[in-house]
Amino acid sequence: MTQEHRIANALMERLSPQQYNVLELISQGKSNTAIANQLRIHPKTAENYTSAIYRALNLVGEDQPRIKAAAMFIAKGTDPLVLQTTSNYAMAMTAVKQAKAALERAETRLRATRAALDQIEER
Repeated sequence: MTQEHRIANALMERLSPQQYNVLELISQGKSNTAIANQLRIHPKTAENYTSAIYRALNLVGEDQPRIKAAAMFIAKGTDPLVLQTTSNYAMAMTAVKQAKAALERAETRLRATRAALDQIEER
């Protein structure tokens, strides 16, 4: 398993079971309305799940977050050799690389926050 796949899997672990179900439906190309109908939830609830998924996968503010989230779902647990033969491979790898970059940015912010806290504690 590549590092990109490990990162995608780690990000997926942030999702609740219901969010994971919604993401699976997103990866099937379903709209929020269709997801709401299938899961028998209010359409606003489906939108809230979708927004939470984007946050968990570090896709807030990204172009086409729905497509990237779907690509990450498709990439998760899929053999890289199989992905290479599909048209989703490039899209999935782009999403995973962006997720990796988002994770690295979050780690940088965490290190800066820890350093600031250490300086406060020294005073």
